[in-house]
Amino acid sequence: MAVDTADTVTAGAPTRADAPGAEALEADAPGADAPVDIDRVSLRRFGATTGVAAILLGLFVIWMASHPGVHRSTADIDAVVKLVVAALAAASCVVFGRRAAPQVRLAWMWIGAFATVWAVGAAVLTWYDFGKNGAVPFPSAADAGFLAALPLAAIGVLLFSSAPGPGVSRARMLLDGVIVAGSLLIVSWTTALGTVYHSGSGTVFSQAIGLAYPISDVIVATVGVSVLAQGRSRQQVPPVLVVAGLLCLTVADSSLAYLSHLTSFRYDVLVDAGRVAGFMLIALAPIWPLDPNTTARDEVEGPSPWQVALPYLFVAIAIFAATLKGTQSRHLDLFDVIAGLCVIAAVLTRLVLTLVENLRLTSQMRYAVTTLRANQVELVHYALHDSLTGLPNRVLFGDRIEHALARRSSPTRRVAVMLCDLDSFKDVNDTLGHSSGDEVLIAAADRLSSCVRPADTVARIGGDEFAILIDDASGVDEVASVAARVCSAMRTPFTVAGRDFIVQVSVGIAMANQYDTRSEKLLQDADVALYATKDAGGNDYTFFEPRLGKAYVDRLGLQAELSVALDNGELFMEYQPVVELASGRTVGVEALLRWRHPRRGVLKPVDFLPVADNSGIAVQIGAWVLGEALQQLRGWRERTPSAAHLWTAVNVSARQLASGDLVRAVSKAIDASGLEPESLHIELTESAVIDLVDWSLLVLTELKNLGATLEIDGFGTGYSSLAYLKQLPIDGVKIDRVFVDGLGTDGRDAVIIEAVVSLAHALQLKVAAAGVETSRQLEWLRTLGCDYGQGYQWSIPLPAADLERWLSRS
Repeated sequence: MAVDTADTVTAGAPTRADAPGAEALEADAPGADAPVDIDRVSLRRFGATTGVAAILLGLFVIWMASHPGVHRSTADIDAVVKLVVAALAAASCVVFGRRAAPQVRLAWMWIGAFATVWAVGAAVLTWYDFGKNGAVPFPSAADAGFLAALPLAAIGVLLFSSAPGPGVSRARMLLDGVIVAGSLLIVSWTTALGTVYHSGSGTVFSQAIGLAYPISDVIVATVGVSVLAQGRSRQQVPPVLVVAGLLCLTVADSSLAYLSHLTSFRYDVLVDAGRVAGFMLIALAPIWPLDPNTTARDEVEGPSPWQVALPYLFVAIAIFAATLKGTQSRHLDLFDVIAGLCVIAAVLTRLVLTLVENLRLTSQMRYAVTTLRANQVELVHYALHDSLTGLPNRVLFGDRIEHALARRSSPTRRVAVMLCDLDSFKDVNDTLGHSSGDEVLIAAADRLSSCVRPADTVARIGGDEFAILIDDASGVDEVASVAARVCSAMRTPFTVAGRDFIVQVSVGIAMANQYDTRSEKLLQDADVALYATKDAGGNDYTFFEPRLGKAYVDRLGLQAELSVALDNGELFMEYQPVVELASGRTVGVEALLRWRHPRRGVLKPVDFLPVADNSGIAVQIGAWVLGEALQQLRGWRERTPSAAHLWTAVNVSARQLASGDLVRAVSKAIDASGLEPESLHIELTESAVIDLVDWSLLVLTELKNLGATLEIDGFGTGYSSLAYLKQLPIDGVKIDRVFVDGLGTDGRDAVIIEAVVSLAHALQLKVAAAGVETSRQLEWLRTLGCDYGQGYQWSIPLPAADLERWLSRS
């Protein structure tokens, strides 16, 4: 291989930033402010340099041709020119080769060393010419320099090539060398070496020296051609120029060996021009400009056609030379016959190796195609299946719905789609991590698959959401039985990391009618039914009905309107007093959110907060409520003396508690108001706290550290776990109005409230009662020891200004 792509980047002329004189060229060019293509400039510069070299070579040839070798000036000019071009070649390799990559830089250094040593021989020859009046002995010290330089050239050319591949590739490169060497030896023997050998003039030593020149050149040329034949990079001009220069030297030395044994020998134009041209090519090689389009992909491209044909080109030249000589002399030289047989054997061996390599590559290609097809099948499987559970994904599930709708056996046979959402699955991830959550998902997939018929399809279409396709069902009853089995199977606890989790399922079902042909419509209807199931408490299934679709559309509309209600100033607060029962003094207020809807009037939280929780805007609204309530409390304290010790209670939703942003929002609201943290009472429902008990414990502890007061709202209607009541860092509980309503009429309510009050006081917690509407209820609560009361007995929820007047009167 000639040169690596990385090497060719720096093998030629200096690149954009390095090019000497590039700044001057840019400054002198018309429109110097516009960008200049440095590579084109370098190419023009190389062309100009080549033109100058060609003109000088032409002048040299004209001079040598027009002045016979017997002229003294001819010998002088010949010696000086050869010395100068060799020195220029050495300088060019050293100067420009220094900018190359390490591998190519080393190659240029060896080529430069070759030219330097050859120049030393030329200097000795020049000294003989000028100092000894042209009396040059043969052999001389100059011959030692010339012959010593040739191995350096061979090493330099070899360094242009990257290491050949193993096995067949290495053998093929060796055979290419044998073919080229044999062919060149035949050509050289028929043109020069044979004549020199058969003439037998001079001493044995001088004959050996004379033959050493062309033989060494043949070896160097063979190395160069072999390297070029293995090249794979499109940027090969520099090594090609070097090899071309060495071939010129080969021709010149062979001609010199031939002409030196002729009786009429003189300085021949061919010999001198060949040497000068050779070194000119070597001098031009390192300044070849960079090809900016050369990329790393060139390395994997195979050799070009001319590189494959290159060894055979030399075989053709050898055949032509041997045939021509045989025609002239009418007999075949024994050396030509032996060398020719060796070349033919090498060619045949190379053809066999090529055939073997082609068979190997064909086998590899077949294996690659087989592997590619297997990988394609695997990729298609992964593209259509869930990687965790192995179930079909949404894409494949939709395709199977389309096929099921298309092949319904009769109008009485139905296609049904179920969407199954795992309730409280988030608890597993939050408690034990996502790896445990993955175990639950895999187990849930197995349970769902066991509940359906073989013809049905179970798919995972996202997160903790699964889908089931009931294909060709007999009717609603059969689909309902499948849904019942699904709900029943999921009620069994999942055991993960030694702990049991109940992850129940909510199911929405859509039945296709005879006109349904699209999977999207069934999935949308099933999704609407799923939301209806979740709104009803979950752990059940619901069939889609048109009225549910209308409710779903209304929900989406309300969700869209709610997303801009805060920015439009449609949300506002009302406040209801909280009274200390023992003294009758107003000690606090509860902040209650309202939405002044442009079409539906004033909406209470129960009408829109579930939508806010599902859409995620509840966190943003909750942060606004915290800030608004505390700012309002600060205003009351500044304007109303009776509000000096007033506190405000704010309800926090489960979505806010789970968001991870609650502590920051509370801290920001307290800091902005400038009030003491104790003036904020945070109310949370039992279910919101217990659903995420570990996370709730962490968040409530941080809120407690801020100084806020924590209360459990609606106590008695949720889990009411005494263990959690002891663990949580709360300050009080609020009894739900369902127990207050029966005071004085249902003795069981009084028993429950008395038990709650006794338990709370034992735990040093304050107790408040909601929904106090009558004086009888008030007296019972005082008798049972309740601390605070809130309800219509004192005031309905009031706007901020009305409540301020109420506080002034009270």
